[in-house]
Amino acid sequence: MIISLNSTAGGAGSIGYGLTKKRDIKQADNILSKQNENVMFVRADHLKVNSVLGTPSPSDIYRQMQLRQQTAGMKRKDKFWNIKICPSKEDWKALLGFEPVPGKLTDEQKAKVLEVANKLIDASIEKLDQTDHWGYRTNKKTNEKYSCITGKHTNLADSQAVWSVHIDTDDIHIHGTANMVTEHNEIQEAHMCKDRGFLAGDKVAEKFGLKQLSEYDNQRKERIHADGIAVLKGMKEFDLQAYFAEMMAKGWVVNPNTPDSKGVIHGYSVGEKLYHNDGSLSSIMMFRASELGHSKDLTPTHLLKTWQKLHANEQEAVTRENSRRPEQPKQRTAPVVPIDDTKSKKEQERDDELYRRLKEEKDRIERESKEQEARRAEQSKPREQSPEEKEARSAVDKALQVINKFVNYSYNVYSHDEISDLHDGIVAQCLLGGRDTTKQNLETAVDELMDMVDGIAAQIDKSTAAMIGIVAGMALPQVTPSGGGGGGPTGGWRGKRDDDWWRLWKPFFANFRSRGRGRH
Repeated sequence: MIISLNSTAGGAGSIGYGLTKKRDIKQADNILSKQNENVMFVRADHLKVNSVLGTPSPSDIYRQMQLRQQTAGMKRKDKFWNIKICPSKEDWKALLGFEPVPGKLTDEQKAKVLEVANKLIDASIEKLDQTDHWGYRTNKKTNEKYSCITGKHTNLADSQAVWSVHIDTDDIHIHGTANMVTEHNEIQEAHMCKDRGFLAGDKVAEKFGLKQLSEYDNQRKERIHADGIAVLKGMKEFDLQAYFAEMMAKGWVVNPNTPDSKGVIHGYSVGEKLYHNDGSLSSIMMFRASELGHSKDLTPTHLLKTWQKLHANEQEAVTRENSRRPEQPKQRTAPVVPIDDTKSKKEQERDDELYRRLKEEKDRIERESKEQEARRAEQSKPREQSPEEKEARSAVDKALQVINKFVNYSYNVYSHDEISDLHDGIVAQCLLGGRDTTKQNLETAVDELMDMVDGIAAQIDKSTAAMIGIVAGMALPQVTPSGGGGGGPTGGWRGKRDDDWWRLWKPFFANFRSRGRGRH
């Protein structure tokens, strides 16, 4: 017993196919159930339909559902429930009291099918409206998992719906299309609807004393496991690919996972093809290897151990037989090269020449590899520096310290020694870099560069002084000189100033000095 519950945007096609097996709603409007022996109309809930002539108009039902959705202001893409109630042949036989033959039902049998279909629809609506999907969510603050409802139940009892029975297929089943908007303009939740349908189907099966979906799956898994054990028992040596081939030979579908970078297969699936009475493929039921058997004994990581357990007695017998034989002394003999007598002399000479070439190529590759390793080892050894190189490296390090001081503490004045260190470091770096020039030319280029630095530093000092003057005139308090000193509203730069003002700005002016090189 299976209930398939899905949300769909194609409400017109679902209604048309359910009532007439025509997805085109215009074609479906022209077909009546009295003329269509494949479908029997069961009922319509919360809908105004005229079924005097048989099947109600699919387009009329579709318009009524659309009107309800517009009234509720529903903007979701999937607006309809597509419901399929599928009892097995054994379930129909238990419910009807006879085994229905698709396409060959009498009027009395059709009436009985309609009666049972109404009971199944009522039970399915009841169980779907009571079935929630429970799962786990994580608290973002505490990072702890807690159980909660992740898919809320339906409300089909208060929804527009139309139901019909398809009686021409191998498995008679019930089709239903329902509105996801209730009569009270409430929008139903579609999350985890497929799982909720399976759970409700098991509850309906339990209510009528029918087999649940899990029972059919367990029976199929047990058959797969039995065949897997039989294949392992018949293998003299364990081979994974041979195991897959033997399982397929028994009629199972085997899909190994893609091997990893080392060529190891970590999982596979086994399933069974299901067919209609006419021989056409219905579906394929697949199961992961971890779902089969007991203690995961058919997974790739456990297959070898399972095979060893099944052949434990044989291995013990071989071990006992080997222990009885006297140990033979090992003899060192030259490897024997088998000679194929069936080859002609010319073919043998050609093979020998090919072998010789391959051997030479292999030796050449090994020799070059050893030479490359020796060169890398030689290059990786630390080279002894000459006194001139050590002196140049020291000069570069001193110059870098001066540059770092210039960048981080630009207000400091370079001493003559620091300028000399900078000058010598630049020259040393150029020489270490392998520049093709003389030391005199390098020193000339460095002098020009340092002159440019002096000019830029002078411009920065001048601009900074002007900026301080503007800020002082705009933002500093207006004070009157206490006597003597320069004029101006602030009493002059070097005259006597207000005590508070001078206490605030004295540290800055003490550090603001020229960055000239001071060369003589």
